[in-house]
Amino acid sequence: MMYSNASSTIITLFLTFGMGTSVSLLHANDQQQDQQLLDGTTKSPYRIILDGGSTGSRLHIFEFVKPANYPDEPIECVRRGSSKAWTPLAAFARNNNYNKNDGGIDENDPNNVSAATLNTTHVAQHLLPLFTYAADIIPSQYHKTTAVRYQATAGMRLLDIEEQDEIYDALYEGLMMEPQFYFRSASRQDFGTLSGPEEAFYGAVAANYLKGLIDVHLHMIQSNNNNIDEENFDKEYYDENSKQQQQQYAPLGALDMGGSSTQIVFLSTDGLESCKPNSDLNESDETGEKDDLGMCQSSKQKSTPARMRGEDFFSISYLSYGVDQFRERLWDTWVNDYKIKNSNDDSNHGNVIILNPCSFEGHTVQWKNDYTLLGTGDAKKCTEEVTRLIPHYDDADKEARAIEEEASGNGNKRNLVGGIEHPPIRGKFFAMSLYFFTLDCLRELSAHEGLNMAWPTPSIDELTEALDGLCSRKWKGDLEEIQHEAHEHTRAEVLPDRCFESVYLVTLLRDGFGFHPSSRDITFSFHVDGSEVEWSMGLAMSLYARQRDEEDENINRDVVSSIIQHSSPQPNSPINKTCNNPHSSSYSNGMNPIS
Repeated sequence: MMYSNASSTIITLFLTFGMGTSVSLLHANDQQQDQQLLDGTTKSPYRIILDGGSTGSRLHIFEFVKPANYPDEPIECVRRGSSKAWTPLAAFARNNNYNKNDGGIDENDPNNVSAATLNTTHVAQHLLPLFTYAADIIPSQYHKTTAVRYQATAGMRLLDIEEQDEIYDALYEGLMMEPQFYFRSASRQDFGTLSGPEEAFYGAVAANYLKGLIDVHLHMIQSNNNNIDEENFDKEYYDENSKQQQQQYAPLGALDMGGSSTQIVFLSTDGLESCKPNSDLNESDETGEKDDLGMCQSSKQKSTPARMRGEDFFSISYLSYGVDQFRERLWDTWVNDYKIKNSNDDSNHGNVIILNPCSFEGHTVQWKNDYTLLGTGDAKKCTEEVTRLIPHYDDADKEARAIEEEASGNGNKRNLVGGIEHPPIRGKFFAMSLYFFTLDCLRELSAHEGLNMAWPTPSIDELTEALDGLCSRKWKGDLEEIQHEAHEHTRAEVLPDRCFESVYLVTLLRDGFGFHPSSRDITFSFHVDGSEVEWSMGLAMSLYARQRDEEDENINRDVVSSIIQHSSPQPNSPINKTCNNPHSSSYSNGMNPIS
């Protein structure tokens, strides 16, 4: 995402017109918030962002305001409220298997409405309570001018583009037909699917803002260390005995984990040609699902930028590496292992029991009708199984695995996820969403003293040591009894998966992304100073910054144009000659008032 260079609060442009004139161009950000528009409506300081995730759609309301009683302070982005609808938008796809249980019934659509032609009213109605909630919070004079942006993530990325577009068409048309939908400035272009790298970048924007490293215009606030000389920048981060980075750089990187995808973004020391997937990973598999492993961006940034821009960061999203997708792929791997091992055995009919080291001892789950996965609670064995699927999409790529094993044997082990090698991890990171929910559950239920003391910045080693304390707990007579109050951020239906999730996340951080086992470069958090860290805030800020940039450019262009029109030098005066020569040295600093 490109932004123009930052303009100062008051830009003074000196143009010599005869006697000389000094003209001040006001930054659009210093204008009053309540602006009367030509149609009589009031410009809204609010933004509505909807996160269309794999478990449902969540609406967030943000307001850009001057701090109360401090008119000279910079504008702030404040979350005014959030509300969620638990039906994922992807559930409205026709004839899909999204969110279906083993009986083939969509738990979110028991009447199988989505299998028929999309009904615009039906699609829109599940979100109407969210917009009613927003209308109650946002003052009525702002309803018509409040921007709305619905951005779906991993769940919708699993669908083909045509199906996505038809769902968005139905949603938009259905909302516009509803009298209770008050936010009429919304257009069809405001409804779509967010790319993986964008999701990662916006998460980083939110984290950096809440940590006080950037302002709402995405400008870096820490001015003292914005310039880092290239020699120090390229030094190795860790020596053999280091336990954490010796230098701290801004901005923060971000780690995000959902049910269907995971993202990582950070300011990289260099680009990487291998930031490309194997061609077969982008192709649809036999289920019709597509992978976005190629959705990555890399940078050759050599200094800390003055402003956060997407092109300065390495960012990537793995569509099939969210906890739910990865878990089911692991279960399928075990079923396939069983079938291969027993291919000549016709004695097994009916239900088959497969041991599951990634679940609590005694817990069972049915899978694909014919298989029962029986938990054994073995964190070490679970780690071995998880490791099979991290470097490459599936365990079937024997040739690639052989190459990696040979490289590891020669001391050249690469950190791979989905066949992609990352540039070296750099800087401090903020881990949000399931990284926090799952590993905070690990902290609490493992009763690991070291992890508790180090939280929220534990080392990878401390997380690893705590895994057995969680996974070895029994389901019957222990966790089953406390499942409804075991952990503040863990619902009863999610608790059985926390052992697997913890093992997966720790293994991914260490062996996939390459975080040093003894480093404390990751802060796991849900809130910063009471504000939730989510990409939705980063998107709201990015849209706000882009709008302000455009307003600044329009204001500056209008003022300069007015100056030129009302200043009429003599035909043979020096200023006339200069303005007629676009290559004049007067504009050598890039200040061209007629461009």
